[in-house]
This record gives sequence, structure tokens and C-alpha cells, in this order.
Amino acid sequence: MNSWISDSIIYQINWRSIASREPRNPMEAMTEAGAVSSPFAYVRDNLSVLHGMGVNLLYCMPIFPIGIEGRKGIGSPYAIRDYYGIADEYGSLAELSDLINAAHSYDMKVILDITPNHTSCDNVWTSEHPEYYVKDEQGGLFYDFTPPKRSKKIRRNMQPA
Repeated sequence: MNSWISDSIIYQINWRSIASREPRNPMEAMTEAGAVSSPFAYVRDNLSVLHGMGVNLLYCMPIFPIGIEGRKGIGSPYAIRDYYGIADEYGSLAELSDLINAAHSYDMKVILDITPNHTSCDNVWTSEHPEYYVKDEQGGLFYDFTPPKRSKKIRRNMQPA
């Protein structure tokens, strides 16, 4: 049985790379004048080029605003602050809707990458649903990015004999 995805020609879109400069720093982007067109509008206006290359599926990196608190560097596009929002530097909801409708007119599918298990330190869920998060001894949110102590043993046990 063939799946539609196995027959797709996928084009991955990293919105940061087509925002007004690369790498994007969302802190600075909030104070800069906007680009001539948003990344959403830019891709919409160039769908005919992608279609001409045979692309029939757009895989879009996250479009959501990312966290500010505790960020390292420009931040990860997966450290989501607001799952209901769209990062200002990428465009508006209307522009995203126009892009999706235009892609569909070319018979292209659109997939938006969403990872609900990755939130930023300042995501609204940290206060609305603190039960979703692991706490430290003082009751604060626990962000331990080190592998669990047992992982070394697990890796050792997985080595070929």
C-alpha cells in the first residue's frame, strides 16, 4: 500500500532563514522595521517555482513565538512560548492562511511542525498547568538537560557483544 507521504516531494521551510536576516534574533526583530514582504508572503509568491521543481508537500518549521526567558543565543524554534500565536517576524495569520490556500491551489499539502512536549520557560502553561512540569526541591520548575544517571548503564548494555 502506498502512502501519500512516501510519494511526496517535500520542501522544508525554515522561516528564520527567509526572515529579513539570518540568523534571526527575535529580540531584535521586535524593534526592526519589517522586511519588504513576510516570509509567508515570500513563499506564497514563489510557490510556482517550487511547483515547477515537483514539490507537492511543504514541511514548515515551527511558526510560533519562542520564549525569551532563559534563552541561549537566538533560541530554539521548538522552545514555544505561545501555541496560539505566530511569530511576528514570519507574518500574520492572514498571510499564513493565504499561503496555505495558495499551496492547495497547486495541489500541495502543508504540514506545520508542532511539538507540544517542548515549551519555553515562559510558556503560559508553566503557570496555568504547573502539574505538566517536573519541580525542583524548592517547588520551582526543573530544567535539567543532563541525561539521567541510568543512561550510561543503558548505553553500555546496548553495546554489541
